Amino acid sequence: MQATQAYVSFLDHYNLTEDSVPLIKFRANMSAGGVMEDVSGSARRFLEKNRYSKARDSWYANHQHLEHHPEELPNYLREQAAQRGEHVRLDMETGGEGYSGGWVRGHSHPW
Repeated sequence: MQATQAYVSFLDHYNLTEDSVPLIKFRANMSAGGVMEDVSGSARRFLEKNRYSKARDSWYANHQHLEHHPEELPNYLREQAAQRGEHVRLDMETGGEGYSGGWVRGHSHPW
């Protein structure tokens, strides 16, 4: 919902249309084919049915500390995703925990 709100606000601010800039949705089930879907045409209808401000207010009611300390929000969201197993931190500078190879400064590329 937040991405859709940002998308529509971006279009409105720059006087663009949904045809100018696509809003791409990645499907959760990527094995069923058609990994991406253009949802630009339905973005405004989606927001009419799902008011972002209402959802945001509800979320902050349950996360009052973060409402007053927005700088802590990115780390909080990363921690929540990690607890659900949806995020693995990649530390490309040091090759730290969660790093699965690839580029480290001063070393050659793996490809």
